[in-house]
Amino acid sequence: MERKVKIAIMIIGIPILVGLIALTLLPATYFLGRFITSKEYKQELDQIPKDQSYFRFQEPFLMNTKDSKFIKFKLALAYKDQPALTMELAKRMTQIRTILNIIIVSKTSEEFQSIESQLSVKNEMEATINHLLTEGKITGVIISDMEIK
Repeated sequence: MERKVKIAIMIIGIPILVGLIALTLLPATYFLGRFITSKEYKQELDQIPKDQSYFRFQEPFLMNTKDSKFIKFKLALAYKDQPALTMELAKRMTQIRTILNIIIVSKTSEEFQSIESQLSVKNEMEATINHLLTEGKITGVIISDMEIK
């Protein structure tokens, strides 16, 4: 009889204990994630200079990722306001868009899911575009309205 009671307690008690631990850890994980991401974005926002301009691509980027997921987003390039660079960006828009398409299709959809990997992709885009430009450098890549299906 005593053995049956112990088994019954284990069958009922272990799932309750696991549930209580999960209920305790989930909010902690959520708030820790929010804290980390807010620090990342705050650092990025603190680095924006006052004379910042943006070159916005009029058409959204639409394509499939390496793992055949559909991705759609809008993109803008941040740069220090320089007329020569503004003209170069407008002139090379098709070339820049082609290079960005190549980068995007080489990535998996997971590389657009986490903030850390998004920052890595944005840094890669920025470095590649800056390598191409002759009239100045962009200071950032802004991705918005992203959809992954």
